[in-house]
Amino acid sequence: MKNKSFTLIEILVVIIIVGLLAGLIITSTSSYINEANRVKSIAFSDKIKKEHSLDSGILEWNFNEKSGSVASDVWGSKNGALNSFNFDTNSGWRSGDDCVLGGCLNLMESMTTFL
Repeated sequence: MKNKSFTLIEILVVIIIVGLLAGLIITSTSSYINEANRVKSIAFSDKIKKEHSLDSGILEWNFNEKSGSVASDVWGSKNGALNSFNFDTNSGWRSGDDCVLGGCLNLMESMTTFL
């Protein structure tokens, strides 16, 4: 009569394969999670704009200018002056996949002059 049980090696191989597949699934879904977070932030901003369209006290700075030392106000004319920042391409302004709206300001690297 044949033994119908699994050997320890067979069980370990199955565990390794399942672990590798789980790792691939988690890695591939992280880009979808980042895209979902980006879309949620844009939807939240649009919702606030619609609900408070008559309120002149609201301002929004996207920090997506990609250069310069002025943050433009999306709602109107309350632009912000960015002083004492390092605005080079290595530590200040970013673009592309690093940003939600195409351009952004890396505040952590830019604020090193304050510390």
